[in-house]
Amino acid sequence: MAVVWSHELFRGRSRQTTFGDVPVYTRIFQVKTDGVNDDLQTISAAPNIGWLAAHPEDSTALLVESNIQQDGDSPFFYKCTFTYKTATDVLPVNPVQRPDQFSFSGSLTSAPAFWHYPFANDNSSTAIIINTAGDPLQGLSRDEGEFSVTITGNRDSFSYVHAQMYVGAVNSDTWSGGAPRTWKCQSISGNRKIEGVSGSMYVYWEVNTTLAYRGSGWNLQTWDVGFNEVTGGVRRKIMAGSDPVSEPAALSNGVAKTPGVAPDMLTFRVYPERPYAGIFPTLPGT
Repeated sequence: MAVVWSHELFRGRSRQTTFGDVPVYTRIFQVKTDGVNDDLQTISAAPNIGWLAAHPEDSTALLVESNIQQDGDSPFFYKCTFTYKTATDVLPVNPVQRPDQFSFSGSLTSAPAFWHYPFANDNSSTAIIINTAGDPLQGLSRDEGEFSVTITGNRDSFSYVHAQMYVGAVNSDTWSGGAPRTWKCQSISGNRKIEGVSGSMYVYWEVNTTLAYRGSGWNLQTWDVGFNEVTGGVRRKIMAGSDPVSEPAALSNGVAKTPGVAPDMLTFRVYPERPYAGIFPTLPGT
């Protein structure tokens, strides 16, 4: 099998675009061979134009698509359609060198309600939620904004150890504008991919990472209240007169507060902390 000749069909040239979009160019070549059912890869190479070659009239438009079809009823003629797109839309040949993609979403989630805004038109001052006797009100909930981002990127390999370490871990450092313990890794998944480009085979992993942001942080908070106190190194019941208290009393350093005094909050770190900087790509715009 051999290519007899190849030439461009100028009646097939086209340029398509709309306002605000980049142009797409099309060139069509006719190729004649001397055999039947000849090798399509050899036919596609007959115009001698390689992947990502620049369009002759627009150096910013590169060859990114190729289509080969038999031309008419003759088994010796083929039509090669080449499509060029502006370089800003063209991805690198090597999948690992392609930029990460980011997907953002925001929603409301239920969270415990411990504090409120006591003053009108003031979003900076807060106060804990208690009744008029100073006792904490428990079991209340509120809506809290939660922001999620999914990062999709191609990697040379997928680390199961890395995934096990980070899923469920919060950031120990400031990352993408978020203070420590405000980001939590919700999931990490990897899919093995094989892609052939210009005769080369690329084996890589498509890795998806989902992170969730809460401005209030991911630490666990609860009231410092109970039925017991520790005084003089001895743990004993909190008494109301001659009887133990029937409701949890507010504590301060393990000792019961004066009745009617608001309780304190206890904060517990319930998720492991790990550095995010250098591990996850910084979010665009931060």
